[in-house]
Amino acid sequence: GKSPIMIGSFLELKERNIVKGQGLIVVKASLKMQWEKEVSKFSHYKAKAIKTYADICSYNNTQIKKLKKELKNTSPTDTENRSILIDKINQQEEKAMIKFNSQFDDIDLIIVNYETLLDEKVFEKLDSLNLEFIACDEIHYCKSRNAARSKALYKLNKAKIKIGATATPITKD
Repeated sequence: GKSPIMIGSFLELKERNIVKGQGLIVVKASLKMQWEKEVSKFSHYKAKAIKTYADICSYNNTQIKKLKKELKNTSPTDTENRSILIDKINQQEEKAMIKFNSQFDDIDLIIVNYETLLDEKVFEKLDSLNLEFIACDEIHYCKSRNAARSKALYKLNKAKIKIGATATPITKD
């Protein structure tokens, strides 16, 4: 019942023009793919599970490391080769950022797990999107205000609508 209610909330808010942009769904890592399916099952919206920069750009990062090692081993007087290597590094970094940023394009609901929120590049991208809707499944994962997961969610403070849901009884210790 939680999934259709949260998806339905986003649907209703979009239809009433209360929320205009993309929405964010935060879930346990093991549920990201299930949530993608749930969004398509209960709505006409497109959803995508987002990967961290390191996960999506691992090939580019490997190439960058190799090029930097090669640059380090190149003589400082060999300016031509150094310039070529620096250009190649810049090209790989640009390709990596394009690949990373493109996963946020052409989707209505962004799905991340709580740990992904702690990734600096993911957080910066989400913050730049000015999300108006955030729904957190298994909100009990944010056990206290001081927990890293909680702090990351608190920093996404521009959202008009924030929903937290859990089927786990919450106790105060």
